[in-house]
Amino acid sequence: MRRGTTRGGWRRRCRSTPTRGSCYGDLAAIVRPGLDGIILPKVESATGLATADWLLAQLEREQGLTPRAIDLVPIIETARGLNQIDAILATGTRVKRIAFGAGDFTLDVNMAWRRGEAELCGKLR
Repeated sequence: MRRGTTRGGWRRRCRSTPTRGSCYGDLAAIVRPGLDGIILPKVESATGLATADWLLAQLEREQGLTPRAIDLVPIIETARGLNQIDAILATGTRVKRIAFGAGDFTLDVNMAWRRGEAELCGKLR
């Protein structure tokens, strides 16, 4: 968990991967008053995002927190995630923003990533 204020105004945020077996444990350890959002790396499907949303809803209820007060920020970092982006964004979850992990994406698609990033522009269109 990181503390401090970011440009988005988040005071606390955490990274947790929905496909890891420890996702529930990660979320249970950090869901409490004052948590503004959770960054979910390597989101590749709507199911993974919906599962994280459902777990978070249960933990908010257990902690007596306002429902859906904690944001989820999925990071698209693989070709599969990019391919599924429409479904991921249509899940109706608490997602208000999304991030793109260019470094992991270029590794996933075996692409040389150069300083000017021109190769990413062609792939993302």
